[in-house]
Formats: sequence, structure tokens, C-alpha cells
Amino acid sequence: MLSQFFDEPQTKNWSLGSVVQNVQTDQAGIQVLIASVSSLALISFLHFVIEIRYMATARMCQEPSTV
Repeated sequence: MLSQFFDEPQTKNWSLGSVVQNVQTDQAGIQVLIASVSSLALISFLHFVIEIRYMATARMCQEPSTV
């Protein structure tokens, strides 16, 4: 259909495979992304552990209640 508008035969391969074939991943960008996500996960986990330890220590240091 498009070849009728441009008056040339449709001999070119316009498949998606030929377009994707020349795409290369940005390896350095992917490594930076993975490192930053891993760092955030580690910081969140360590914050959780520190908070739990603080709460446990605070409970142990409280004066015993008289019942």
C-alpha cells in the first residue's frame, strides 16, 4: 500500500527484527541501576534491624512494673 504512494517497489525489510538487531544495552547504566537499588534495599533492611534492636533494648531497660 505504501509503495503506491512512493512509486517504488516494497523491497525493503521493515520487520521489527531488523530494527531490534542493532540495539545494544547500556551495560554501565544497568549496573548503576542495580547497585543503587541494592543499596537502597540494604539501607532499608539495616534500618529495620536497628529499629528492632532499639525497641528490644528499650524494653529490657525499662523498670519492671509491679503487678
